[in-house]
Amino acid sequence: MIPSLASPGSARRAARGQRGAAWRRFAIDAGRLVMTLMLGSGAIQLLEACSFSAPNELRTPEGIYTVLNAAPYANPETVHDDHWRVIDAPKLKVDHGMQCGTAMRAVSEDYIGARVGNSMILPDGFNGTVFLNGWFLKYNNDDHDVAGLGSVIFNIGQIGPKLVWDAGSVISDRDGDDVYTFCYQYTVLAWAKNIQSPVVGVQKPHVDMAAIWPNSSGRGIFVDQGLNGSKIRTRQKFDTGGPLPAARLLNGFGVGFEDDDHNLLQFGFDLGKARIANKKINWTTDVILKDNSKRDYYASQIDTILTGQSVKTMKPSAVLLAEGHPQSPVMIDNELRLRSYGPANACIGSETSHVYSFTITGVPFTWAVPMLTGWQVGQDCDDENVKKAGAWIEDFFWDRPPGASTGTLHYTVRTILEDEDPTGVEGLLDGMQVEVLGINLLEPPGKVETN
Repeated sequence: MIPSLASPGSARRAARGQRGAAWRRFAIDAGRLVMTLMLGSGAIQLLEACSFSAPNELRTPEGIYTVLNAAPYANPETVHDDHWRVIDAPKLKVDHGMQCGTAMRAVSEDYIGARVGNSMILPDGFNGTVFLNGWFLKYNNDDHDVAGLGSVIFNIGQIGPKLVWDAGSVISDRDGDDVYTFCYQYTVLAWAKNIQSPVVGVQKPHVDMAAIWPNSSGRGIFVDQGLNGSKIRTRQKFDTGGPLPAARLLNGFGVGFEDDDHNLLQFGFDLGKARIANKKINWTTDVILKDNSKRDYYASQIDTILTGQSVKTMKPSAVLLAEGHPQSPVMIDNELRLRSYGPANACIGSETSHVYSFTITGVPFTWAVPMLTGWQVGQDCDDENVKKAGAWIEDFFWDRPPGASTGTLHYTVRTILEDEDPTGVEGLLDGMQVEVLGINLLEPPGKVETN
């Protein structure tokens, strides 16, 4: 049996109950745009306490987008961005980066959360899109309970060669008055437009893909209520109304307790496998949010849909964990398989942050990009307040030698969950999964593919 990082049973056997009391307040300050997304009905109580004027808007996809757009931008002096080129081919450019900002509070009488703006200049003759590849949140002062949390990229658009977007995240207890810092990891895809040859019948190597972005109509936004310890699955469906869908990119998520703020024991998100039929793409997402008790909670997500013959996806059943575990290198399960668990009777404690390096071989695409489609961060002992929380792809590298039919994808994932005292009796029980986004260069018949 292939081991899994996300399995509570195997983790406890390895460390005899490491479920550290680290969930002391998932203080992830990510902006505000997810606060809208994440808090749901729990947010409604929080908003009513803060006299926010539009709590009912959080119940619909259109309303969520409206609230996201009402969030103020973070002070530019607190914002920083770092990105780098990962794939630099003539027909495809891929950049990966991280942007952070600070919000002075999560909720006021006029808004929820905070956001940052970002942009990237694409090469001439290119189209592009951006998606979420991880998140990090931190309460700046002390640790706290959590009413909800989330991270999202929205308002995606292209103006000439400039790709633009907004992004934000939120973490809050029921008061909504704590300063927090938020970071989000993003990946930008830019592909050359398919410009036909002026000579009739002459085909040129090209990339065939396009992006359908979420927008203010609520398209691409999904809201699910009534989740609990027994019901963790949500269902999403998207109809392109035209081209055949090929893949879905996660742009954001949000979760929140329905009743009040609480300590955190476990937060897990599994985007799920997509199924395509006609012009529709369907998938089921599993979400777990809990303290030591079983409570009702709320989940939302935002997605971009890719179309085009160049776009492919694959999800390996197992991946090579090259570094980050005592048994590395070892093959591990790439299926998160979320399960709700309870507090442990005894704990030894362990680290509150992990870094894992993975390798996937034999990837049959011209280019490949890892997508973080699932994670779990939880306490291995008892529920706790939160100071920091997150899961993100830190970096990746694609290697396909000239003339080869397959390539190798290397990527690094970092997870963290801790309270104000990370040296206490606590331990991080984590897990993750990736899906590989493949992009193929389409060659004329009889021509050997080059990258």
